[in-house]
Amino acid sequence: STGRRNTTSRETATRTTRRRHYKIMKHIYITACSKDGGIYHYTFADKKLTFCEKLPLDRAMYTVIRDKTAYILLRDTGNGEGGLVRYHISDSGVLEDPDEVMPSHGVVPCHLCVKNDDVYLVNYLSGNVVKMPDRVVTHSGVGVNLPRQDAPHTHFVTFSPDGKYLLCTDLGLDTVFVYDGELNEVSKAKVPAGSGCRHLCFGDNGRLVYCVNELSSDVSVFSFDNGKLELLDTYEAIPDFEGRSTAAAIRLYNGFLYVSHRGADCISRFKVAGDGLELLENTPCGGSDPRDFDIADNVLFCANEGGSIGIISLENGSPALVDSVELSGDPLCVSFFEN
Repeated sequence: STGRRNTTSRETATRTTRRRHYKIMKHIYITACSKDGGIYHYTFADKKLTFCEKLPLDRAMYTVIRDKTAYILLRDTGNGEGGLVRYHISDSGVLEDPDEVMPSHGVVPCHLCVKNDDVYLVNYLSGNVVKMPDRVVTHSGVGVNLPRQDAPHTHFVTFSPDGKYLLCTDLGLDTVFVYDGELNEVSKAKVPAGSGCRHLCFGDNGRLVYCVNELSSDVSVFSFDNGKLELLDTYEAIPDFEGRSTAAAIRLYNGFLYVSHRGADCISRFKVAGDGLELLENTPCGGSDPRDFDIADNVLFCANEGGSIGIISLENGSPALVDSVELSGDPLCVSFFEN
């Protein structure tokens, strides 16, 4: 005997269906930015979020996972500047064996990206973009929307799908900068004055760039070709909201564009229509002050800084909030790992 339990065809079919919709052992990490925050580790299976453990870290800002490494930005390492630390991810999803903390070369590091062994990050209050460990480019200037645009505020950095160009948003200057891998400027383009470009994502074919503007809570669409951006149009995301709201994160998933809004406390969904966008609806985020979110297996996980994780199903044609899990420590960022 092999010691294995016999499996019926019905059980096999059930497992296949479950694996198709919710991959087994999906690990979810929530980055929380208070002094008693850190990285909260959950698993998600059978539509259920299960807490595993917490890695205590002082004011963790953002986490990117590549292969079996977690790259984590720290807001303050004790000298007023931020830092970057890397953790190995075990087969069971535990963050362990950290490297030494490296300086971020600026104040309030808020976003990073990883390409091969190269790490790039931005420091919001210093208005710079950094290729680790020590190549730094600092922006200069002011915007028109004071006091939020009284200085450069770099907020996001990512590579183009072909890996040739690095795009960086500067909320303070209403500008998306395009660099090569050594941070030599290739080009730059503006969003509408005072909008405050925050995060962006590429269309599926890499020809379009969608930029969420924090201060105006709308989305600017750019064409992108050979390192050059051209603004095509800007689309309202919460036209019927009368209070003050600021946008945060943006993701493209299965032909739809999603945007989070603090104040309105919702997730906007747009249909991609050619080179344009069509606003479909706004869905409650499951808490207050939504920041980053991410999507996998038709489920959107939203980090609400007010103290929760909103879980939104995308399975049945339109988003539906299905759960909200309380979480202390100012949740900011959602990251995935699968083993």
